[in-house]
Amino acid sequence: MMRLDQHGKAIQDIHEHLLEVPIKEELRALRDRLDVVEAERATLRATVKTMGAVKMVLHYCMRDERQTRIEIERQLASVQESHRQDREDFKKIKDFMTSQFGYHPYICCFITYVSTSIGDF
Repeated sequence: MMRLDQHGKAIQDIHEHLLEVPIKEELRALRDRLDVVEAERATLRATVKTMGAVKMVLHYCMRDERQTRIEIERQLASVQESHRQDREDFKKIKDFMTSQFGYHPYICCFITYVSTSIGDF
């Protein structure tokens, strides 16, 4: 027959074993959760890295678009100035022809036609 202290020891061992079972399950669950969190963290790092690359590409695209817009505006201003100068030159030619040869409908009509054609351009 078992002695009382042996029963006490057996009960204590069983109690400790039963306490370890939930702790081991909880530890396993925490390790599984840690694996999931580490995978999520790796995914987030990859996403941040990708977003950084996209941001850099967008930055360069915006810079290029800005430079293109500035160049187009510069060219437009140049064309507008050239157009203004052409209209002014045709007016001077018309005034000169009128002052030298008097009013001649064919010359005035031709110069007006040419100057309006340039205006349509």
